[in-house]
Amino acid sequence: MAEKKTPETKPFKVKSAFVWDKKIRKPSDKEALMLTTAEAAPLLHRGKIELGKPAAKASGATKPAATKPAATTPPATTA
Repeated sequence: MAEKKTPETKPFKVKSAFVWDKKIRKPSDKEALMLTTAEAAPLLHRGKIELGKPAAKASGATKPAATKPAATTPPATTA
């Protein structure tokens, strides 16, 4: 008998919340959603997911320090 080939899955990141496998999938999820091409097609069409893994947030990362704008002198007025 011929062996059944399992469909290839790819990682997708969530752009908009939806329910999948009785779980709510949100953009804030850290794990990638592994789907086959057939499973992903309707979600891609509706803009719920995009190809790629979610960006891993660096631990301990803070906002860069705000820089002070350079001091400007008011324009000189002629009298």
